Amino acid sequence: MIKKLKKLFIIMIFCCSLLTLYSCSKPTTVDQKKFSIVTTLYPNYEFINAILEGQKEIGKEIEVILIIPYGTDSHNYDPSVSDYITIKNADLFIYTSDEMEPWVKGLDLEKSKVLNIYDALLEYEDFEELQNLQADDVNHHEHQHDDGHNHDHNHDNYKESNNVLDGILIWLTNILSYIFPHEHNHSYDPHFWTNMLYAQYMVEVIYAKLVEVIPDPDNTKVMEMEKNKDAYINQLRILDEKFMKVSNHAKDKTIFFGSPFAFYYFTKRYELDYVLTYSTCSTEIDPSLIVVLEVVEEMKHHNAKVILSKELTSTDACDKIAEYTGAMVLELHSGHNISSKDAGSTSFLKIMEKNVETLAIALNVNIDEIIQEGGEADVN
Repeated sequence: MIKKLKKLFIIMIFCCSLLTLYSCSKPTTVDQKKFSIVTTLYPNYEFINAILEGQKEIGKEIEVILIIPYGTDSHNYDPSVSDYITIKNADLFIYTSDEMEPWVKGLDLEKSKVLNIYDALLEYEDFEELQNLQADDVNHHEHQHDDGHNHDHNHDNYKESNNVLDGILIWLTNILSYIFPHEHNHSYDPHFWTNMLYAQYMVEVIYAKLVEVIPDPDNTKVMEMEKNKDAYINQLRILDEKFMKVSNHAKDKTIFFGSPFAFYYFTKRYELDYVLTYSTCSTEIDPSLIVVLEVVEEMKHHNAKVILSKELTSTDACDKIAEYTGAMVLELHSGHNISSKDAGSTSFLKIMEKNVETLAIALNVNIDEIIQEGGEADVN
């Protein structure tokens, strides 16, 4: 009898714990009267709303829910019980990839109600080819510039430095690298929307899925959605051209990152070289002194005036590098999420427009010349 009471007591505690866990999380409920679309990342959310924009009848019938809250780094996101329920009850769930949102694999969802954007993009030949290239880069990445200045640091160029401190830093880097040899382990980067061509592809595949699943017996909604889709893709095309022009005007195409790296697709699209402090988009492992000193040396070698940071992450490493080099710390926004205070006042297009300006400063390019050469994206 006592054993049975103990078991009953344990079960009651477990049930109470589950209820407490559920009640502590903010439930994001689905309106059963509307066609509900749940998505994970800010770019997806923006693209969906852009396609549905300006349709009053659709606005009344459809709701779009961003499941990862503003201000949350998606790489550290852990879904709550209520989040799972919201996703399960949705008419359509759109997520980026199994790499970006690994927790999705554990959900039991109807395939017809799910869009994995990455899988859909594999139908584009150039996207699939870049995946193979990135896999090779992850396994065999040796970052080497066209001028032969690379990361092995076996050169002895500290003797040529005109600045005593510069010479000491370079000398120290060479000694540490010799004592503690290391390789940059560049992990897979899932931020493919930073490439404006792939952002256009994303809008296309999202549009196709919306047309497939949204009830539209008289075909009035699809016509409006197609119009919105084409207009938004045109804005992305203008941004793509601007990034290209900034890159083409640069004499030195090397950019320097002091924060987690989320711009593999970006650098490939716009033919940029890069030097990293973090080899991944994660902040779980801080960069070593050797790596920081290597970045400092590279920046001095290129006479770089900007060290780039990433949104929603610490700028400690950037600040330290800036202290050593006298460089500015500027944010290059990956667009994966925005802060709570920016919600309602910014957009994916505005973020990328700002990135054009930041890239121009980092590459020492006159942005006014770029603007005069091309059209303006409508970022409102």
